Amino acid sequence: MVKRLSDNIASYLSYELHCDHDKREVLSYGLQIVLGGFLKVSTLLVLSLILGIFSYTMIGMFSFSAFRTIIGGAHKDTYGKCFITSIVLLLVIGTMGKLFGSLMTNHMWLSFITFAYAMVVILIWVPAGTEKKEIKNRKLRIKMKIKAGILLTLWLILVLLSPIYNYHQYMFSSILGVFSTFFFVTPPAYKLMKIKFKLKGVI
Repeated sequence: MVKRLSDNIASYLSYELHCDHDKREVLSYGLQIVLGGFLKVSTLLVLSLILGIFSYTMIGMFSFSAFRTIIGGAHKDTYGKCFITSIVLLLVIGTMGKLFGSLMTNHMWLSFITFAYAMVVILIWVPAGTEKKEIKNRKLRIKMKIKAGILLTLWLILVLLSPIYNYHQYMFSSILGVFSTFFFVTPPAYKLMKIKFKLKGVI
């Protein structure tokens, strides 16, 4: 549905702007990303509101997405599969965040475990690519590892400050989001999603 709509809009705009076939394909691809993202977020917003887990789901989504853009990771091969996987995963994170977040008075030990786990993943596999997109340049890979490490450190600081600023009840959702996004960078995640791509280990 998203691809068809994007193709139709791209064809109309290409006709009006007198663009060639290659530009039309680029335009269509860009529209797919924008429209697909909008549909995904809108669906997540509506469902999380209906289920009464809006805040927890949003925290999980932001925590997941913030790292995803830097570290890469496994993706489903079609938009439909990606859409369903993302929605289900984030709703589960939001639900678990609400159920267990308020019961846990101290998230510090979980945050340190997640931090250590993520650092190992950064050192070994980040950035993780796919057959269609793989980063091979050593300097660029090191740069992305550093960015991910800095962002992860800032995240840990926010978690540690949560009791002081009284938002600690949402931290379990954030921890789940961060843990999940780094899991999708590891070989088990690629195997689980049936992606035939060999991850590059270490730098």
